[in-house]
Amino acid sequence: MKTLLAIGLMSLIEGWAPTVHNQLLEKAFPDANLDCLLQMQKGSADADADRYQNVEFSYMHAMRMKGQDSQVASRKMRQFIIDNYAEAKRTHIEEERCYYRGFALHPIMDSTSPAHANFQEWDSFPYATTLDILRAIVKYKDSLSKLPKMLEHGDVATQIKNYTSLDVAESLEDASYANKHPKIIEATVELMRTIDIVYML
Repeated sequence: MKTLLAIGLMSLIEGWAPTVHNQLLEKAFPDANLDCLLQMQKGSADADADRYQNVEFSYMHAMRMKGQDSQVASRKMRQFIIDNYAEAKRTHIEEERCYYRGFALHPIMDSTSPAHANFQEWDSFPYATTLDILRAIVKYKDSLSKLPKMLEHGDVATQIKNYTSLDVAESLEDASYANKHPKIIEATVELMRTIDIVYML
């Protein structure tokens, strides 16, 4: 069973909370069949897997490494999108095609998140797995001082509310924030559709 700590910390450097990613895909592709939509959502979710929660993959989340020029990160993100759409076009298996489209669109969705906008610098624990997170808590004495920054990402604030009686302000990336800012959602959906049309030609 996941602890609050593990649930919260795994959300720190994700872009939009998973529920928002799913909502964006549903809105962008309302005519997609259910199997395809589920594969796109799986592809997007896999972009937030442990192995990609590392500074070297910051471009997959529309962010940049410390000291890296935002244009360099932007080019890496664009190449990631191109490469994964190429995979989507290469395969003749519909489920794989949908999966790669969702994987490719993940950084596009993250790019409109207020906590990631303009290729913000990756600022998180240096971890690759849940076990590494726990080690980081023990090793890095300043971990708790990062709590305000943590609350900007993913759905960590929502998880804290769900598992404790603490009254924590909403995250910049959880579903309640997204629902209060429909123009951000609309702009993201339009961008996703445009990217998908261009790269699937």
